Amino acid sequence: MWLLSKWRQAMPRVGNPVHHTRAMIEAFCTPGRDALADCLLATRGKEPPDWDAGIYVSTSQSTGFYADIFEFWVRALHCFVEDTQLGSLFHSVVPDLLCQEMPPSIFRDRCLSLLHARKADAAFIERQSFPQTRIELEDRRFDSAWLIIDRPDFRSAVAQTEGEFLAFFVTMAG
Repeated sequence: MWLLSKWRQAMPRVGNPVHHTRAMIEAFCTPGRDALADCLLATRGKEPPDWDAGIYVSTSQSTGFYADIFEFWVRALHCFVEDTQLGSLFHSVVPDLLCQEMPPSIFRDRCLSLLHARKADAAFIERQSFPQTRIELEDRRFDSAWLIIDRPDFRSAVAQTEGEFLAFFVTMAG
């Protein structure tokens, strides 16, 4: 993935975050390595679920792995699309990018509601490779939150949390 700035910071010094994020999606190439962990909140069974979601947390931001919060979001979006097999969603969201600041408390509430909405049953998948437990996510402090997409069928936001980035994605059936 290419970087717009050699300085590693949470908020890039760009005139327009929407244009910045669109450019990263359009030029995206799968990187040779990642620094994120995922928690896929999806049900697998005979009937398709009403919604699927994913939470992605950066794991090496203290070393400046991602250039900014938006670069992390683009990489997490690509992972979510691959994990949930949503095909062209990666490019189809480009016209709907908002990149609007949001209160961190609202981000926290929306993110945690995803974790609490899925009951642990035989059809529930919460990947064991995800290093964060629900309790650890509940105790985190969130800063610099951004609403990236807010469509009826797809929502996503990203925030800075204790030195790392965290993004969530929700896709509705249909």
